Parts: sequence; structure tokens; C-alpha cells
Amino acid sequence: PPADVPPDGAADTAPTPQAESPDAGMEEARRRYAQGSEFYRRGRFAEAVAEFSEAYSLWPNPVILYALGQAYEGQSDANRAIETYQRFLEVAPEGDLRRQDAELHIEALRGLLAVVHVVVNVQASVVVDGEVLGMAPGDVRLPTGRHVLELRADGYHSQTAAVTIAGGTERTVTFELQPLPTAGGERERFRFPRPAFYTAVGLTGAGVVVWG
Repeated sequence: PPADVPPDGAADTAPTPQAESPDAGMEEARRRYAQGSEFYRRGRFAEAVAEFSEAYSLWPNPVILYALGQAYEGQSDANRAIETYQRFLEVAPEGDLRRQDAELHIEALRGLLAVVHVVVNVQASVVVDGEVLGMAPGDVRLPTGRHVLELRADGYHSQTAAVTIAGGTERTVTFELQPLPTAGGERERFRFPRPAFYTAVGLTGAGVVVWG
């Protein structure tokens, strides 16, 4: 679980957030960090993510960032957990004992992800479960389970496909997007309304009889 609230000395290892009253911002960050830790201990990971995220925005301390990665991991959001641990490694001091743990977490989480090779006839955005994850053609990494992939491209109909994948596997999904009809395309054929059509036929027949 996350460590205790960052001590005063932790300010020496992380930049102080730019604010009119840095001390007030740090105190609010400590309060939110403590609240996030309590949510984490109760298994309420979504609330923990919200509190840790707000705390880090007030005080970008690596300790808070590491706790945020654990909260993402707790709610099985492997992609965001990996991204957050990597951010932690970028800013944490070399002597921080959490660095090795973060690297181990990243390695373990990557083993839970499957690689989905997305093949498509045009360049398109890849939307997974309602969230944009990248561009295709290309690869996306997804956690174990069932996911809905949607490809979107300007000027083309979007297309969806559901996939169920297991961690550590690879899957290829192929899409063929169809272009939208253009504004200057073929116009619909003009058709006489039925009453007008039969009236015209009747008048023509009468004219032929009179002429005869």
C-alpha cells in the first residue's frame, strides 16, 4: 500500500508547485494524499486515483506519483499504471528505494497485457472501450478480458469489433473502412408521383384516341 503522508523533508527531492502560497498547496496535497491512502486501504481504488491525482497536481512529489501508480494497478488499469510508474522513474531520485519496486511492477503488468495488431486500409484512430488509445495501422496493448475496438477516420464509416484476449498473447484484427458518400455523388433519380403519372398516361391515351 502507499506510504505515509510525505514528510516535510520530501520537499527537498521534488519541485514545489508554482502557487501563490506553496505551503498551503503542500498542506492540501498532504491532506488529499492521506485521504487517498485511506481509500486505497479500503479497496476504493477509483477514489484513491482521484485524490492522488489532485494531490500530485498541487505538489508534484514522486512519492505521490508512486502511490497513484499503485491505485491504477489496484483498479486493474494496467496501461495507466505502467505509464504512471514510468513517470515516477523519470522524476524520482536515484537513491529512492521505490525505483526497483516500480520497475518490477512495470515488468509484471506488461506480462498481463496482450498485443493486438490492428490492420486497416486507411489511417484511423483506435478507440477501445470508448477511449482513444492510438492510431492504426499499429499495435495496442490491452489487459485480459473482452474489449470493443472501434476505428474512426475522417470521410469513412466507423467500424467496431469485439475481441476477448488473454494476457501475454497476440491477436490480429483487420478492418475495412468504407468511404462516406460524397456531396457531389450521383443524385437520386427523379420519379413522378403516382397520381401525376397515371394522369399523364390517361391524357396521352385520350389524345391518341382523338387523333385516331
